[in-house]
Amino acid sequence: MFLSGIKFITFSAVFIFSAFMLSCSNNSINIGVSSTLSGKNSDLGIHCKNGIILATEEINQSGVLGKRKIRLFISDDKNSAEEAAAIDSDFIEQGKNLIIGHSTSEMSKAGLSLINGKDFLMISPSSSSDHFTDRDDNFLRVCSTTKSEAIAVADKISSSNLRKIVIIYDSLNRTYCESYIGFFTEYANSKNISPFLVKEYALTDNQAIENAVNDIIKTNPDTVLALFSAHDLTRFAQKIRIKNNRIPIFTGGWAMTSYLTSNGGKAVEGIKAVLFYDTENKHQSLLNFRKKYAERFGTEATFSSIYGYDCVYLLFQSFRKNYFTPEEIKRNTIETRRFDSPAGEYLINRYGDAQRSANLVEIKNGQIIKSK
Repeated sequence: MFLSGIKFITFSAVFIFSAFMLSCSNNSINIGVSSTLSGKNSDLGIHCKNGIILATEEINQSGVLGKRKIRLFISDDKNSAEEAAAIDSDFIEQGKNLIIGHSTSEMSKAGLSLINGKDFLMISPSSSSDHFTDRDDNFLRVCSTTKSEAIAVADKISSSNLRKIVIIYDSLNRTYCESYIGFFTEYANSKNISPFLVKEYALTDNQAIENAVNDIIKTNPDTVLALFSAHDLTRFAQKIRIKNNRIPIFTGGWAMTSYLTSNGGKAVEGIKAVLFYDTENKHQSLLNFRKKYAERFGTEATFSSIYGYDCVYLLFQSFRKNYFTPEEIKRNTIETRRFDSPAGEYLINRYGDAQRSANLVEIKNGQIIKSK
């Protein structure tokens, strides 16, 4: 259970990156954090990082772990598979075998590929690809799987009698996108619907967005499923709305960050996705979290803020029992099974995969609300 009733005091957190200061003391619980913190797709990772910081500050200030303090060592994977793998490998070599990361499935896959077989535990806030599902490994996550998300979106599209479906996706997050498309297509086929076009784009420049828009206009679909980041989805929506203002747009939960609502304007109105928490939840714990988050970081919390926060409190459930090794933490997490979150209870199964309730949401008047 996350700490309730603790008065949060704002202060400047200091994170030390120099290699000569990375040694572990008896009173320090060192956690490596790797997330995309720079570049056009950094909004997801930054909110994850902020949630991690907020939870860490709460626990350290509470004194509930006695003299022990959690220390975070934060690195930017720059949305680069090579960088992600190198960071995780460095963490292990430096003795930081508890890692919170990464914010995207592609980066988590890259990191795990290099440190597999070593003594570590990785907990991801938002890597939802089914590439990681039902594996007895050292990878845990607090987000639900892509399968649940894809099926919920496919069901909504099929029940809305939208038959001509075009799917476009970002090849730079292929691990997430291809998993999503596979489950979406399987479910759609069960409803006698097949995507009319499935196409990937390497979204490294404006021309790729222009190409995506032109492809959509040529095919004139009933609906578009655009598996882009918030930054790229914003650009896509703004350009396509100039040429066609009526095509319904669905997207992955990956894109539903504050960047989309803050920068998309009228172009992103009506975009739908599935998130794994109830945006209309008025429970006091969620209201408190949002308030503290806004005070600490000067921005509204998003789903990834909550997931980052949840990662730390998942570890806390082991720390408070004096479990600190990857093996102990993994075992305790699976045995605990039920975890509290500001967004409501979630479950962790025996493979370390999270289960949360799905909610269809849409953007209306610049806000992400529950879709009716």
